[in-house]
Amino acid sequence: MVREKAGKKFVLLLGKSGSDRWALPKGHLEGSEKLEDAAIREVEEETGLKVKIIKELPPLEYIHPRLQQKIICRIYLMASGSFKAKPETEEDKVEWFPKEKVIDRLGFNNLKKYFRKIYNEI
Repeated sequence: MVREKAGKKFVLLLGKSGSDRWALPKGHLEGSEKLEDAAIREVEEETGLKVKIIKELPPLEYIHPRLQQKIICRIYLMASGSFKAKPETEEDKVEWFPKEKVIDRLGFNNLKKYFRKIYNEI
């Protein structure tokens, strides 16, 4: 999720109350849902924002630490016409961060590495 205000780009991150670990919105397919439809549904559920896909970004690949299997995540750059995000539950939090501060806020090394890779595509 990206939003621009006064020429400055902001990225929406999700977290859990009581934690300083932030992440990108994510989700899963339901039934025979298309990847793009699932991505939009999940982001809208997690943030309360109406969103649209701008473009697909390179996939995020990593080895799941507990399962020890390769995970491939499809990532989409999305936009919303609003800054008024609302967390899905009381335990969740959502916050817009200036693009240049996102790497410092991400709580997982694989996400930091990925964000560095796609930084100029946002």
